[in-house]
Amino acid sequence: MGVPLRVSPVTNDWDRRPDCAGCGVSPCPGEATPADGPYSGWRLAALSAGIFLAPVLLAILGTVLAGPKPERQLIGALAGLALGIGVSLAVAHWNPPTEPDVP
Repeated sequence: MGVPLRVSPVTNDWDRRPDCAGCGVSPCPGEATPADGPYSGWRLAALSAGIFLAPVLLAILGTVLAGPKPERQLIGALAGLALGIGVSLAVAHWNPPTEPDVP
């Protein structure tokens, strides 16, 4: 069995790993593998965006719904922000990370 090859990120050519002893074990134990956590890919992106955007969007909505007076807009924004933070905390609390299923 030959020495494992990889694509060089600079030249896009196949070359040998400099730290590889050519043991033939696949996958290579010296190579980093992507973490398979409870949240990865689109789930991680959607949950992160939702937790971040909920307070911002509810603060904007509170400002718009409060009316034209600046005092009421401030109160609406703070109320919407507080509600958004509460929603984000509730989502984070009800959606705890769990270990991935291992076959």
